[in-house]
Amino acid sequence: MLYLANNVAPVERSSFDRDITHEEILSLPRKELIVAIGAYCLMPSHFHLILKALTEGGITKFMRKLSTGYTMYFNVKRARVGNLFVKPFRSKHISDNIYFKQVVPYVLFNPIELFEPQWKTGSGELKKIENKLFQYQYSSLIDFFGQNRPEGAITGNMLREFYPNPDFTEMLCNAQEFYRTRTPTLV
Repeated sequence: MLYLANNVAPVERSSFDRDITHEEILSLPRKELIVAIGAYCLMPSHFHLILKALTEGGITKFMRKLSTGYTMYFNVKRARVGNLFVKPFRSKHISDNIYFKQVVPYVLFNPIELFEPQWKTGSGELKKIENKLFQYQYSSLIDFFGQNRPEGAITGNMLREFYPNPDFTEMLCNAQEFYRTRTPTLV
């Protein structure tokens, strides 16, 4: 849905009456993108997105299409009705490059909480954290660090301007230091 909802054209459920592979979905042509997706992380109970509007009201339009489309898909698949999300989406404007450099690792490293809850205090073995993160398929971290996979079509190269040659260990250590010395207000 991150890929399909990012389009000025509506998502037509009837287009998917036949079996369609994951790779086929991620290669479907789109008209005009409404947002640039810099990074994403899908967690069991929530998700994080770094978005830049490409059209007037693009973020709101994208989030409406994303949440409505996913809810309709989920309800059909599970034979249920009703809302999935209790609250409307929340957003925070990224006003400067310093904050942006904090938000990107926050989003990309969010899954660490699933297997190393104390990592922000400096706990955990870096190699174990790295291995677990690169196994987590529901985040753009893999694409950010240069692995080629179909999901790379969801994000573009928006982050390359700020991270031309990202270094995993350096980013993780910087993030841990940030959390050890400050109370995060990124949520």
